[in-house]
Amino acid sequence: MTAQPTQQTAVQLTDSIIESLKPALVFKNFQKEVNSLDISHDGKYLVAGCEDNSVSLYDLERGEKVNTYYSKRYGVDLVRFTHHNKTILCASKRDNNYRIMYWSLHDNNILCSFVGHTDQITHLDLNPLNSTFVSCSKDGTTRVWEYEKKQCLIRINKARAACFDNTGNVLACVFIKDDGGNAGGKDGNQGGPVVQQIHLFNAANYETKPFSIFPLEDVPEIKFLKFSFNGNLILLGSTENTITLIDAFEGKQLHKFTSSINDTGSFTVEAGFTPDSRYVLSGSEASKRITFWNVDTGKETQLMEFHPKTVACVKFSHVYCMLVSACQNLVVWIPERVYAQ
Repeated sequence: MTAQPTQQTAVQLTDSIIESLKPALVFKNFQKEVNSLDISHDGKYLVAGCEDNSVSLYDLERGEKVNTYYSKRYGVDLVRFTHHNKTILCASKRDNNYRIMYWSLHDNNILCSFVGHTDQITHLDLNPLNSTFVSCSKDGTTRVWEYEKKQCLIRINKARAACFDNTGNVLACVFIKDDGGNAGGKDGNQGGPVVQQIHLFNAANYETKPFSIFPLEDVPEIKFLKFSFNGNLILLGSTENTITLIDAFEGKQLHKFTSSINDTGSFTVEAGFTPDSRYVLSGSEASKRITFWNVDTGKETQLMEFHPKTVACVKFSHVYCMLVSACQNLVVWIPERVYAQ
């Protein structure tokens, strides 16, 4: 398998290219479902975390598995590459200390663990500019850490979701507005509709007040958010089978995508942007398919039903014209015309 390398700024996907994506490689060596995927900054490696407490490393250029590593004591969730393509961060899955492991796959050594959260960790996001990362938890806090200095820089109370933009200069956090009009209330407005807000912070100085606040109306409970690669859009993954797309400068709602993403009321599948910021993609629990939406037209394109179970993880490479998706199987998709070569 070979795919043509492309630069993030040069990728221009079209509906026809999306529709031509076909499975080129299938890995079936997982004992249980894959719970997270990530691609290294250079596009060469793929890492997959699995419910069997394993992390598998793949060489995408060679199209082969490199090795499998185990964390049987703590479990594995939310695997993310650091700026080094053989070092990852991942959250524990079966540990009462709710640790984040800084793990070298080069020598299979956990370099350190970050401990501070008091409930399940729900999201990890690395700053593309430096060695800081953000973690979110069901304990109602967001923490910013420095993995090279091995320390917590700041704890942000009552922030339920957070992420960095693609420059690393902006941190976005989701809060709930309380009765007094301030972010961070416990349960919203005394039984009334929950009012959520996005606060944008200067990532170089977390102590300052947010430079922008977006009130979010008629948006279900937000589970995670992501910036588009060009920084113009923010994707809100939420309950009630909904993905909401907003303008990153003014907070204006642009689209609501409500296809058959899931049926459970809790967002169990991954969603994100393609590198050219022209499409939103998501896995599916209901249809077992992968869905793309054109951010300009709102048009929906579904890839063939190939996975036997819930498509919980999807990731589009920022270096190659390549899609990776996973349930209990891991599938690498490339455009049909490239596959034919």
